[in-house]
Amino acid sequence: PVYWSNRLIERKILTHGRLKKVVVNSEMEKINLLRYYPVPHDKIEVIYNGVDLDRFHPGLRSERETVRKELNANSEDFIILFPSNNFSRKGLDTLIEAVAHLNNQSVMVWVAGKGREASFRTLAKKLQLDNQIHFLKKRSDMERLYAASDVMVLPTRYDSFSNVVLEAMACDIPVITTRNNGAAEIIEPGRNGFVLDNYDDPSGLAKLIRGVMTHKQDWTGKAREKAEGYSLEKCASNYARLLSSLG
Repeated sequence: PVYWSNRLIERKILTHGRLKKVVVNSEMEKINLLRYYPVPHDKIEVIYNGVDLDRFHPGLRSERETVRKELNANSEDFIILFPSNNFSRKGLDTLIEAVAHLNNQSVMVWVAGKGREASFRTLAKKLQLDNQIHFLKKRSDMERLYAASDVMVLPTRYDSFSNVVLEAMACDIPVITTRNNGAAEIIEPGRNGFVLDNYDDPSGLAKLIRGVMTHKQDWTGKAREKAEGYSLEKCASNYARLLSSLG
């Protein structure tokens, strides 16, 4: 009932005669909007999200070893960060299965966020990955976790634009996500991350993770460079420009 009520409310708003503009945060969402609602193309504005470049920055890498020690990880471990409060929708099962495909004891996954853990702990145990999948609960120091990680992986089934992609890139770590994430639009495959075509493809995800592992030294500086084009100030400026144009 809640879902259908929301759809009815959305349709009423989006087809209202006084509607001037609809803002979406990715080209993917613009396509979805055009597909499901009769909104004129010229009324849709894409404004990407922004990220706090002062809070999330590469300088935090100086805390890398401290954070790893706190979380019982070694310098040589390859740390995958999975930040989410919805483990099912964001594809934690796909990531766990991908780690099994890697068959590498040095690969660790930090699951940072609040979610239902039971089924994923069971899956990890079934695949004999108990010692490689670590549930960290909800954290207030996400910037430190990014800085201590080697890659951020989010094999999401759907996200209009997941801000954790920008946060990770601002901390200068590469990102792997899916085409079902609007934030995939800012990833340049092979330069600052990779995009997985099918969210339900553990072997394909494992291959992309190997790509990050094999060329660790090649990623430095590139993710941060991209993130700097998506500051909070730029995002606010785009909204101000749009509002002023409405008269």
